[in-house]
Amino acid sequence: PDGVPVQMLRVTETEFVAAKGRPPRTPAWFLAFQGETDALLRDCLEVDWSRAKIGRILDESEWPAVIDVLSGSYKGIVAIYRYLSTLSGDSSFGVNQMEAAELMAQAGLVDGKVTRIADVDRLFIAAKVMNVELKRGRFTVRNEKALVRHQFLEFLLRLANQRFVQTREASSIAEGVRCLLKALGDATAFRLAELDALMRAIHEDDADDAYKRHTATLQAVFKQNSGLNLPLGVVVFMSFSEFQEVLERMDAFNAEFTRPRAGFAFRLGMMTQAEESYSSRFQEMSFVEFQHALGAVVFLRASGSTERMAERVDEFF
Repeated sequence: PDGVPVQMLRVTETEFVAAKGRPPRTPAWFLAFQGETDALLRDCLEVDWSRAKIGRILDESEWPAVIDVLSGSYKGIVAIYRYLSTLSGDSSFGVNQMEAAELMAQAGLVDGKVTRIADVDRLFIAAKVMNVELKRGRFTVRNEKALVRHQFLEFLLRLANQRFVQTREASSIAEGVRCLLKALGDATAFRLAELDALMRAIHEDDADDAYKRHTATLQAVFKQNSGLNLPLGVVVFMSFSEFQEVLERMDAFNAEFTRPRAGFAFRLGMMTQAEESYSSRFQEMSFVEFQHALGAVVFLRASGSTERMAERVDEFF
């Protein structure tokens, strides 16, 4: 306008034909998968808080401040719990005493003076004791030897109190919890980055295409190996033991992904559930979770590398 030259965008004929002829993408294979939203994590914290023996650790007046600290970090707490709960190899999943102590030692929270391994063991046992009210409940899932998620939360609160509040390094339990979470920061960051890298890699377009090429085969494998001991007419899920059998048949294990890591792949593929005591859904794998768990296997077989993910998915499936 007004004699001012205007530069027009130019598209070559080849580019125009390619863009016009490119078919729209079909819906992604992972659309039914529900990630960890803020609302879901709030539900997890609310459930766990209600079942932990909070009244034995802190005064009710301190609850809001502690909940506020935990709310901003619960995704990381869930991620650490998810990993630790698989190390024992137990299909009910839970954090055992040795793994809890090792985590705290690696985080520098066990120094042999202020906090000793014996202290960690004592706090573990205290957190493991079932709330009197909960003993009357009809839990679908019980773990007699390891901490379930709400007990793991209680264990962390007890440790924060012993390590930071009782020694007066922290002036309040909220500050003590903040100190504890800071000490666990590296472990938390690693687990969160690991999960994020996996999900981004298997949700990219080229990996999406690879998954779609094998949908029929994966559906057949899932159907043939799921709910083998369930009565007819119930919703069919795949159990951890059935998942392990599938991995054996697929010759999935290698030097990096050994049999003890099968539980971690299983849990990486599962959608987080707020309820892990009155429902066994967190142990029951749907088809879309099975697909994610196999992606986790591919990821772990390559030491957590996301390079050539689509190509490696194609090769493995």
